[in-house]
Amino acid sequence: MARMKKTPKKKDVSNADVLKALLILTDRMATKDDFEYLKHNMVTQKHIEALKGDMESIGQDVDDIKGDTDRINSQMATREDLKMFPTRAEVREIVETAVEDAKEGILAEIRPISRAQDVDSLTIINHERRIVGMERQLAVK
Repeated sequence: MARMKKTPKKKDVSNADVLKALLILTDRMATKDDFEYLKHNMVTQKHIEALKGDMESIGQDVDDIKGDTDRINSQMATREDLKMFPTRAEVREIVETAVEDAKEGILAEIRPISRAQDVDSLTIINHERRIVGMERQLAVK
């Protein structure tokens, strides 16, 4: 004959065991307040649409900033560009040379005028001496 499996004896459930199970379930069970909290704080489709709009606006702002930085980078001078510019000493030398050239040009224009005025002054003085001499002669006679 085939051996029969022995079935373990079932343990009797006491009222204390049932009460203990109920207490565990009530501690873990969601209450009406829990559902109210979830309902109040749950994200709705309206919230999601508003967030999508905000995200699109932020994305547009980021694109604008990227465009601005690209434009700035394209117009910005690099170290290699700055190497082509003259140094302070070179600029000072260029300015001094330009000032000296301008000064010489101005003096080249003014010197003949100055000499002409000197000659005219001498002529006036010479005429004055002659006139004074003539007046003396006329006054004496």
